[in-house]
Amino acid sequence: MLVACGFAGWAAAQSVQESLILTSDYLERGVSKSADQPALQGDVSVTGTAGWLAGLFVSSTQYETTQARDAELDLYAGYGRTITEDWHARVLIGAYWYPWNADGSGYDYAEVACELAYRDWLSLRATYSPKAPRVVLPEGLVSVAASSAQVSVQQPLGRGLFASAGTGYAHYGGVKSLDYAYFSAGVDYERSPLSVSLYYVGTSAAAKALYDNGSGGGRWVGTLIWRF
Repeated sequence: MLVACGFAGWAAAQSVQESLILTSDYLERGVSKSADQPALQGDVSVTGTAGWLAGLFVSSTQYETTQARDAELDLYAGYGRTITEDWHARVLIGAYWYPWNADGSGYDYAEVACELAYRDWLSLRATYSPKAPRVVLPEGLVSVAASSAQVSVQQPLGRGLFASAGTGYAHYGGVKSLDYAYFSAGVDYERSPLSVSLYYVGTSAAAKALYDNGSGGGRWVGTLIWRF
C-alpha cells in the first residue's frame, strides 16, 4: 500500500540506479546475516522528481550455520527532501522477506528508518521495527519490537578516497531485552562505475546473543560495488 502510494506520486522518473554488490560478510548493525560468509547482492532503485523513491534489494543470507543458504528480498519506499541548503532528510519503509528459509516466515519483518544528513559529511539514522527477529533461549526464534540509532561521519581524502566512521546502539525488546553497541571505521575508493570499501566493524559482547550463529565481536569486511 505504501509502495503503491509512492509510485502514484511520481510525475516522472528522475533517475534509476542499479547495483551489483559482492561483500565478504552481510552485516546489519554489526551482526552478520550471512553467518560470517560472503554474500552476493543486487539493488534497483528509482527516484522521482517529487522526492519519492522505491526499490528492491536482494541478498544471499544465512542466519544460522545449521541452515542452508537463503535469500533476502527487501522491497522499500520512501520520501526525501532538502530542508535547507545544508540539511537533507529522508524517511524509508522496508519489508524484508525470506521466502526459502527453513523457519518459514519467522525471520520476516518490516522497518521504518528516518535519516538526517548535514552536507556530505554527517548523517544521523534512527530505525524502528514492531516485529524484528531474534533468538531467545529456550523459546528459540521470536519476534520483538526493536529500535536503533546511529551517527556516521565521512571525510574526503582526495583522488576518490573517503574515510568514514560510525557508531550506534540497538535495542531488542521482549521478556528478555537485549541491548548492544556497534561501530565501524574504514575507507572507500570510488571510480565510476566501481567502488571498493574496507571496514573494521565491531559490536559489544551482547550482540552475539541476537541469533544462534553467535555472530558479533569484530571483523574486517571488504565490499565491491558495480553501479550501472
